Amino acid sequence: MSKYSTTTLSLNFARPLETYVREGLVQDLLVSWERLPARIVVRKLEGGLRDEGIPIEAYVAVARTLLRSGADGDGWRVIELLAQRTTGRTLRHLAVWGLVGTRHQEDLAREITRVTIECVISTSARDEFWECRFWTCFDRRARTILRDFRCGRTDEASWDEWTEIEGREPIVRTHRASSIDWTDSLAARSALARLPEPMRTAFYLKHYADYKEESRTAEPTIASTLRVSGRSVRKYLRRAEQLLDEWRAEETDHD
Repeated sequence: MSKYSTTTLSLNFARPLETYVREGLVQDLLVSWERLPARIVVRKLEGGLRDEGIPIEAYVAVARTLLRSGADGDGWRVIELLAQRTTGRTLRHLAVWGLVGTRHQEDLAREITRVTIECVISTSARDEFWECRFWTCFDRRARTILRDFRCGRTDEASWDEWTEIEGREPIVRTHRASSIDWTDSLAARSALARLPEPMRTAFYLKHYADYKEESRTAEPTIASTLRVSGRSVRKYLRRAEQLLDEWRAEETDHD
């Protein structure tokens, strides 16, 4: 007998998020699994682990749904699968900071996994974005952990660098697109989801994660994350703000 639960209930994997909008591919996939028993969905995710054909955001959504419904065995199995998919990326982060092969490698890799799991099982609305842009969230947390280690900071509070005040939404610093209430409007979140890449990631990192556009220091920036020049970053941001302003104007005209 498997050590994991074999839940036969059909669950609402595709329930809408409170403040964000999932990628269309992920949402469509979750909708297609609505009538399937949980154990079948878990098997599909196990298969996706081999070829990485299933977006990792789907693992987050399924794990949260299972845990919320009380199917802890299946939920933790999905989290285990998700953690396996982050192994290679964790090693790449450690390699960038020159920590592979050191006595700290195992402890830091374990800490990155721990923080990731805490965010995945979180029921807070501010952690919903993991179902939309998992790797953006993961990379941000991993870099924060490793930078704080290099700086000799071990206090847990420093490991969460979201520009948030406890119990509130991210502080957003907008410019030309300031007419949109990015923190409270679901319509605005939908507009953000419409932005094409890499404009969407650039805009998110700038206004939600408070990244610098570029820097001469080793700190992570939008340019280093997207592997482009600072000039390209500014071009993405200008175009994103233009599109958002245009969409806002259209919305106002329809009111």
